[in-house]
Amino acid sequence: MSKDTYQDLVNRMKGKDTTESWDVIVSYDENKINELLQIHPISLVQNIKSARGTAEKDSDTSDDDKPTTVNYDFDLKLGNSKLKFKSLETASLTSTLSGTYKKEGDTKTRNIPDGYRLKLTVDLANMSGSHNNNNTNTQFIPDSSSSQYGTVGPSYTVNIGDGSNAARGICLVFKEASPDITFAGSGKKLSRIHAAALTDAIEKIMKKQTGYKHFIAGVNSYTSDADMIVLKPRTFAFSIVPGDEQNNLPGTLMMWIGVEGGKDNGRRPSKQDLLSFRPDKAANPIPKGSSASIIFSHDLMANSFFKPSLEKAFKNLKSTTEAGKDFQGMQFAGDLDSADVEIPKKKAEGTAIGHDALSFSPSKPATTITCHPELATSEKSHVTIVYKSDEYSIYWERSKRKPTRGDIIPGNLVEYGWVKPTFYWNAHGKWGSKSTGQHNNILTLTFTLDSLWNITYRSEGSDNWFLGSTTRIPGYFRDRSVPAPSISLEMKALDYFLTTNILFPGKHLFKADPPIANNDKSKGLAVPKDLILTGEIQTV
Repeated sequence: MSKDTYQDLVNRMKGKDTTESWDVIVSYDENKINELLQIHPISLVQNIKSARGTAEKDSDTSDDDKPTTVNYDFDLKLGNSKLKFKSLETASLTSTLSGTYKKEGDTKTRNIPDGYRLKLTVDLANMSGSHNNNNTNTQFIPDSSSSQYGTVGPSYTVNIGDGSNAARGICLVFKEASPDITFAGSGKKLSRIHAAALTDAIEKIMKKQTGYKHFIAGVNSYTSDADMIVLKPRTFAFSIVPGDEQNNLPGTLMMWIGVEGGKDNGRRPSKQDLLSFRPDKAANPIPKGSSASIIFSHDLMANSFFKPSLEKAFKNLKSTTEAGKDFQGMQFAGDLDSADVEIPKKKAEGTAIGHDALSFSPSKPATTITCHPELATSEKSHVTIVYKSDEYSIYWERSKRKPTRGDIIPGNLVEYGWVKPTFYWNAHGKWGSKSTGQHNNILTLTFTLDSLWNITYRSEGSDNWFLGSTTRIPGYFRDRSVPAPSISLEMKALDYFLTTNILFPGKHLFKADPPIANNDKSKGLAVPKDLILTGEIQTV
């Protein structure tokens, strides 16, 4: 399936629930998995070396027209396998095939012509096991009996065990792997008998390997820093977006994960579903220029990331995000939990202004928190918090001068009026990332808060020079500063390492791109409703 530009993909996702009610989707390019297979080749394929194959000889009329068989011994060398997702449930592994062969009992050795390929079609399955992290080569170890669910195919939901090392692995299953030997060279091919013997030799090897499984990816459970929000996988399924060989488009491996604290606390019925990424119609969740992506559902981010931290500053916090393309991003409303704003009464003295007192609670009206849908850039705030008070009224007055005998016009002596202030307070948040040394997939959000109330004034009443009433707004009010709410907006970091940990032999990690978009805006973080972050797969 072709890829969209990142901006086009984000636009397609705006206002949409794209995770099929799962909490997290992690997607990997087939090409990247092939790169990892070059580093850690499949041992079964690499170990196909010495083999004997049998073929029927052509009929010989001098021997009662009965065909006889002949054996050939092969010394084979296979190149690293290239993985190709063929369908929703199968994959093919293609390797170059070279080596030598000779007839049984003969001393003459012949070379296998250049241009031969071995293609094995294997099943894709989801297995239970554990995560062995006691040495430098972190590995997935399957259960001896494949325990609770055995080996199940794509789109089948399975539960991850509760142990700290419990895991699920996506594997290539060589249960009924049938070899297909093809010739793509331009020179001379093997004879019919030699080709048949070679096929027979490899078929015999594969029949002995019906229990072999090679693990390419998975998820596991663990416990980490209590100061962070840790996404702990509880259920897991995977699906395949097949590639398009004709148009040279790679396939995509998608891992669907339910996490603790997510929908139904990460637990889902063990059953098969048709899982597909469809923001509007079928789409590739990885944009052009990236080899991986991760998508967090709107509800997971709202309930597990935003609310636990924001509820320290806001009461009655709730999500107000609406479905549909007309509403984009993520939004909350809550009552600011801060002391009343107090402006004490001031008595007019001399020619100085005096005014009435004002007191109000900033808990009403509700404050709006908005997570903006556009790609996060360095120029703009990614999350904004906006409070706007009701409009209040303050009476003020001042003496213009001391009265003298004969003053009969009040406006010559006093000035008074009403101002109507509205109070504003804002906070601006920006996405970031960090690593702890052990994990590099940690998402942060840091807020910068206004230190003072921003106050705008509107006049009330009418101008009456004789009585002294005025609609003028004295500079006294504009120059006055009022300390902003005393609240904490320290957000706990989101540790999502477990949802992205690939369990090849060795330690291979999804490395997230920086949340701030690069210059061409082909990578980074966006919140069209669900949160999407691009990434790359690299070996460490």
